[in-house]
Amino acid sequence: MKAKYSKSTGGIYVVGASKNIPTDALDIPDALYTRFTQAKLENFDVFDGVVVEFVKPPPTLDEVKTDKFAEIRKAYDTAASASVTSLGKLWNGGFESAIKLDAARRLSEAAGAPSVKLYDINNIGHQLNFSDALQVCVAVASEYQIALSKKQGLFAAVEAVQVSKAVTEAQAIVVVTAITW
Repeated sequence: MKAKYSKSTGGIYVVGASKNIPTDALDIPDALYTRFTQAKLENFDVFDGVVVEFVKPPPTLDEVKTDKFAEIRKAYDTAASASVTSLGKLWNGGFESAIKLDAARRLSEAAGAPSVKLYDINNIGHQLNFSDALQVCVAVASEYQIALSKKQGLFAAVEAVQVSKAVTEAQAIVVVTAITW
């Protein structure tokens, strides 16, 4: 079966079956078309007037950095919201949890209550004195701050990688790729 590839449309046209084959369509070598029909190659390209296998170019430094930022954000989201153990109990982690726990503690204390009821990760209430409640708040907030600081440091490390006279793009890509959570 004879097939043609048009670079202008990106389309593949089977001779005798396809209507309106573009004028720029070139014959696809039989071996290449067979590999395509067997899903062994994704697409075609044209080089020097000949249809060839499309080879995706390697990613640029900016593309690698964008991917690395996304990877760091995902790891940060997981770490920043991880549960925290304090006073032998497991508490919801993260910024919002720290704020809510601290707000409950402060409001109870401001209202003159002798203690505060804080809810653990299983939504079980624990009546705590203000010193213990503060310990829980500090533990949750500290874990969040550790994750945030790590994310910011990794972002800065990725951003600092640049191509220069001494560093090629390929070397810079290796450096960015090596940065991990």
